[in-house]
Amino acid sequence: MPLSFPRFDNLLRPLLFLAAFAFLLAGVNPSFYADDSAETLTAAATLGIPHPPGYPLFTLLGRLFSLLPLGGLGFRVNLLSAILASLNCLLLFEVFAKGFGLARRLALPLSLFWVVGATSFPAALSAKTGIYELSVALLLAVVLALFQRRWEAAGLGAGLALANHWMIFLALSPGLWWFARDQEKPGGRTVPALWRALWGLAAGLSLYLFLPLRAARGPLLNWGDPVSWAAFGFDLARAQYQNSEANGHWPVWLSQAWFLLKNHFWEWPGLLAAAGAGLFLAWRGKAKSARGLALSWFLLGLALCLYLNLKPERFYFLGEYALAGGALLLILAGFAFSRLPNISDGQKFLAAGLALVLAAQGIWRFAKERQTDYTYAYDYALNSFAEIPAGGIFYARGDGLVFPAWYFQWVEGRRPDLAFVGVDGLPMAWIRGTLAKTHPDLHVPLTQEKIGAEAVPVMMEWMADKNKNKPLFISFDPGDFHYTAGLNWSLEGLVRRRKADPASPDLGEEAQEALWAKLRLRHWRDGDPVDGRTALFFANSYATDRNALGLEAEAEGGLLAAAAPKDFLRAQAAYARALRDYQAALEWYPPESRYAYNAGNALVLLGRDAEALGYYQRAWTLDPGCAEAYFNAAIAAFHLGQNRLAGDYFGQVLKLNPNYPKAAENLRYLVEKGWYHP
Repeated sequence: MPLSFPRFDNLLRPLLFLAAFAFLLAGVNPSFYADDSAETLTAAATLGIPHPPGYPLFTLLGRLFSLLPLGGLGFRVNLLSAILASLNCLLLFEVFAKGFGLARRLALPLSLFWVVGATSFPAALSAKTGIYELSVALLLAVVLALFQRRWEAAGLGAGLALANHWMIFLALSPGLWWFARDQEKPGGRTVPALWRALWGLAAGLSLYLFLPLRAARGPLLNWGDPVSWAAFGFDLARAQYQNSEANGHWPVWLSQAWFLLKNHFWEWPGLLAAAGAGLFLAWRGKAKSARGLALSWFLLGLALCLYLNLKPERFYFLGEYALAGGALLLILAGFAFSRLPNISDGQKFLAAGLALVLAAQGIWRFAKERQTDYTYAYDYALNSFAEIPAGGIFYARGDGLVFPAWYFQWVEGRRPDLAFVGVDGLPMAWIRGTLAKTHPDLHVPLTQEKIGAEAVPVMMEWMADKNKNKPLFISFDPGDFHYTAGLNWSLEGLVRRRKADPASPDLGEEAQEALWAKLRLRHWRDGDPVDGRTALFFANSYATDRNALGLEAEAEGGLLAAAAPKDFLRAQAAYARALRDYQAALEWYPPESRYAYNAGNALVLLGRDAEALGYYQRAWTLDPGCAEAYFNAAIAAFHLGQNRLAGDYFGQVLKLNPNYPKAAENLRYLVEKGWYHP
């Protein structure tokens, strides 16, 4: 009997999925990324309830993947994100081929663009962004079901999408409803079909019952403790964030909209033009099948821009939240291609061009943004805990420490002795309840009264007072945070220790250097890619602490210089130590102008004015509004006898800040002496 082989048509879809998955698998994060991934992993491993709206569908799927006998927990749940992104390629192919009748040679490369997108590629590599990949998968499933007029399947997909991230799908829904209406045949929709769609919708939404049922069992991660109707509704509506969201104004809305448009452009450079053509064709009514999808894209972007109120350094959230919008733009690009004349040679040429762009973008994306050896967030948290003795209390701020602490304690079982207190979460009763449950010997302010952020300072001081027998540490600079006023702190590596005796000495230079030498800094210097968010959150955190060491050394040098002439050499040694710390901070995070400015100041104190000028110039290059850098540069230039340059710098200070009396006085002095002519 002759051998028979499967037809290529039968292998096409499995090969498409495997090609996408193989590409992503090579870049999957082995631990957790610099976002909420540590919390997402904790929720999956413990069947806990993460921050609102609770994400029941992704948590349950994450729990299944956490049981796989593959690598560590982080890799297993991150794998879910990669599989979802690969599934999205397959679903996009089906939309292109079955929905629009796009030729296979064009549908294949176009669907694979999903795994090389500026947002969609990194979203496929870690746990938290898998939530948005799942939103895209469910959106595409609904679109396919509507193309085929399978109303019950569309209802189920919509219910599951709402159970994954209801806010995103709610914004998409009006456009999808219009899209569904466009798919109807005259007399094609019946009352039983509508009922089946509603039953499917209810079945998907029923997953939200997981939240109160699981909360009743008291998991350690039990955000909002949604056991009552009031708590469940409060959690589901994200009412906790009402003070920070939905209160922006038009400059914020416009800046967010502009960022979102730029993000869509850079997602797949060149394809936005095709998507624009698809938008135009859909809006002109040339093809009813795409009008609703175009409306969904517009409404999602509009909802995000009007609802969110983000600081510019956190605009990257817009790209993640709008991932479904990126999928809709890719669909519209495919729609535009499907309207091109059906000329075989032209299609082959276009397909070859798409394949070349796809390959180039994939190579660049993998080289710059893979997370194969990503350990930065994981190691930073461990470095922060390292020097805290057994039984200590650690006050911390920021998701980059709070969520990893939950992961290490509740999943990996590390440092169970440490009473970790995310101070911004103290108003939440479940946070305090979990602290009391996991640390029975810790005095925790337990109350059933509803309290707000204004009570945090009182609770922190109360806990510090009631637990005096425990060493107390903080992760932040007390000078920038009024909650810890009145306490004395000593900087020790990445943390600050409360000093029982204000007169007790701080760590010496050698002890501090020893702490820094012991830090886990895997892959920082190995040529592995470090993205901007990681650099901002973690490289800059290391830099901030080195800068703080420099400020302490500079202050010590100032005290020594003022004490007596005999301490001149000791003062110079302190300034030299400060310079080393500032330079180390600048090496960690080059974009920060204050590190360059501080290094320039240290050089002036050391009498090295010419070198100081270079650092001041670097400071105002990074921050053109840094008037102090221009002023100190003018002083340094004057010391060097460069009066013309000094005058120019004083003039620049006055352009930035006309009410700067010392600059005006010094400039007037130079002019009166005839040393400077404006």
